Amino acid sequence: MTGGIMALGLLYGRNNGNESRDDVYDRTRRLIEAFEDLFRSTNCASLLGCDISTPEGLAIFERKDLEQTLCLKLTEQTAGLVDRIIRCKRVA
Repeated sequence: MTGGIMALGLLYGRNNGNESRDDVYDRTRRLIEAFEDLFRSTNCASLLGCDISTPEGLAIFERKDLEQTLCLKLTEQTAGLVDRIIRCKRVA
């Protein structure tokens, strides 16, 4: 999700302090809402079912191969949402 927010920021963020933040904020809000609608959370530990900042959580992450079985799916879905937002289509 963070990568999607950064991409929207690069495309729609301000080039100087006089420009409005409204467009990038609106698109970012739409991305977050669409992601939450799909996955019920934006919290990594909630999405993974483990906290990878702990040795125990990292062990679960690796044992269950969550990078391949879950993270890639989340990333793919996020890229699709960002694409739809860029094309100004409704995400929901």
